[in-house]
Amino acid sequence: MGKVENPFQKDDVVEVKIDDIGSLKGSVVRSTSDAIAIKLDIDPKGEEELIALIMAAFNDLFYDYCLF
Repeated sequence: MGKVENPFQKDDVVEVKIDDIGSLKGSVVRSTSDAIAIKLDIDPKGEEELIALIMAAFNDLFYDYCLF
């Protein structure tokens, strides 16, 4: 497979689908030729739960969560 061009621009609205989490909406805050940074549209409680879920996955722990 060859190089794929990044089609995203700053301020594009996106939806990220993550296995075992679901869909998270946000907007592109930075876009380079090979990566993007996204600001997710989640409230503080949802952000804390997402951080805990990521930390649990990183440390291979079980975390019972309910985003939103």
